[in-house]
Amino acid sequence: MPVSKPIPADELHGALAQAFSDLYKDLHGIRPRGARYDALSVEKLGEMVSALQADLAAEIAWEQVQAEDAAKAVAHEAAVTCPWMDRAAAAGACGW
Repeated sequence: MPVSKPIPADELHGALAQAFSDLYKDLHGIRPRGARYDALSVEKLGEMVSALQADLAAEIAWEQVQAEDAAKAVAHEAAVTCPWMDRAAAAGACGW
């Protein structure tokens, strides 16, 4: 396995700034305005990217919970509505 070289600080800084901008857009729908990445250290950018990753993971988990709740509500509605309609049809109701 070849030995990997460390990423030069300027390349790492640029990659982290881009990752922050991309994650921010994924989370908020817009790119961050007025960001001065050149004033931030690589360590600070890394912390900011990690924080956004955690926020995005929490948002995804919340959306999954919401989707599951919506699916349960639809299933419940079908379970409540369909037997009533079936009983009405069995009793001779027309138009279903």
